[in-house]
Amino acid sequence: MRRLAAAALLALAACEKPPAPKDAGVDIVAAAAAGDAAQQERAVADVLAKNPRDAAALNWRGRLKLENLDFRGAFEDFDAAVAADPTFAAAWYNRGNVRIDLGQLADSLTDFKQAHLLDPSLTGAPYSAGAAKYEMGDYKGAAEAWAVALSEEPDMRQAKLRRARALAKLGEYQEAKGLLDRLIVDDRDSLDAVFERASLLLETHEPEAAAADYTLLIERLPDLSIAYEDRAYAWRDAQRIDAAIADLGEAIKRSPAQASLYYDRGMMHYRREQIASALSDWKDAVRLDRGYAREIRAYLDHILSKTRAAGGKP
Repeated sequence: MRRLAAAALLALAACEKPPAPKDAGVDIVAAAAAGDAAQQERAVADVLAKNPRDAAALNWRGRLKLENLDFRGAFEDFDAAVAADPTFAAAWYNRGNVRIDLGQLADSLTDFKQAHLLDPSLTGAPYSAGAAKYEMGDYKGAAEAWAVALSEEPDMRQAKLRRARALAKLGEYQEAKGLLDRLIVDDRDSLDAVFERASLLLETHEPEAAAADYTLLIERLPDLSIAYEDRAYAWRDAQRIDAAIADLGEAIKRSPAQASLYYDRGMMHYRREQIASALSDWKDAVRLDRGYAREIRAYLDHILSKTRAAGGKP
């Protein structure tokens, strides 16, 4: 989730000395406060008509383009803002975020570093740097970047959540779990933290504890299909196959077009030697995704050979 630096965006810094766009910039801020995008566009256009290199106005126009998912256009405006005023931290930061959207991850890190050097209070810069590093597979660098963001803004819960995720990738399970535990204690509505902790507990082979967290999620969000799905895997690992089958059934009710749910429930039935039910589920899985035909071929061959050995009809 992109964290725009609101304070920096509202700082109408001028790229030229006279005339400073401060007075004209007030119209942009007023339009933003009113939530009127069209009025913002007109105000920005008025400023740029008088001074095409006004860094603050270029930055605002880039922000408006970003809201319309015009990533390339937004990049061009943020790039122009940086060129017009190399001391404008928010423009560096915003260009870095757009570079993530454009897949320019390494270049985004340069922008975030410069934004943070120019304005150490801009905690979104190390936060976004962490996101870029995580996407690059640099989990250690991501964890360190989010630690920097937290050192400057200790209550940034998304940084805590993502740092825990990176630590788990590094195998630092206890530290990751400690972060998530504190998040949940501090905010009982931290359902995303509960989900992350449940996933971590599943990964560290603590299925009963994981199931308890998924149950908390289901109590709060009874239509969350993935919570039933993942709790089913926790029950499976805890050797509670009937409970796993029941949860996959609940997941299927909520996501009836997800082929993997039928395949997995078929596997559970197969483990319980409920062959007719397994075949029925696998038939639905193949109907939704032909790729599962290869997945179940060995099981079908085994069932067929056992049936023939017992003198039954194939």
